[in-house]
Amino acid sequence: MQKSISNPLPEQDRLSARIRRGSAKDIAAMRAVACNSNGASQWSAEIYERVFSSEAPPRLTWVVEPCAFGPGMQAGSAGVGLLGFLVALGSGAEWELENLAVVQPCRRRGLGRRLVRALVTQACKAGAESIFLEVRESNLAARVFYESAGFRTAGRRPEYYSDPPEDAIVYRRELFLAAPGNVVASPEMGTR
Repeated sequence: MQKSISNPLPEQDRLSARIRRGSAKDIAAMRAVACNSNGASQWSAEIYERVFSSEAPPRLTWVVEPCAFGPGMQAGSAGVGLLGFLVALGSGAEWELENLAVVQPCRRRGLGRRLVRALVTQACKAGAESIFLEVRESNLAARVFYESAGFRTAGRRPEYYSDPPEDAIVYRRELFLAAPGNVVASPEMGTR
């Protein structure tokens, strides 16, 4: 049997999931995902509410939810929630990936990459030139993930994080813009 190039994961590791734009109705589920993810920013309920406020700077939010549920289950049922989310500040030439989390059992199955791809596509369509983010120096899994998604080290912010205090590594991903109507993310992502 030949493995698929577009999805190199074994069949049992593939997830039936869809990405959609997040809304204020997703705040509780997003907080639950973040609370169970050591690498995600642990925001208060007020910060999540500001993300969806019309008075706040423009943010883009995507969530990943399962497409298929067991008998009698539906989205929002007890035990069934979001699989992950991404929040980005999207404005002007430089965008910021502010928070990204995927639930532990679904990691390393392509969901984080799909979320980043959605962000890159939207940023390119909006004419952005780059996306940056900060990550804890000790969060090696996240650093490897971002590097594999085309982000490159751009600097360091000493003692950026608290509880515990730690430096942030700043990553940046340059975006390659194409003629209107065509999205060219970058060679690393392979999106055309």
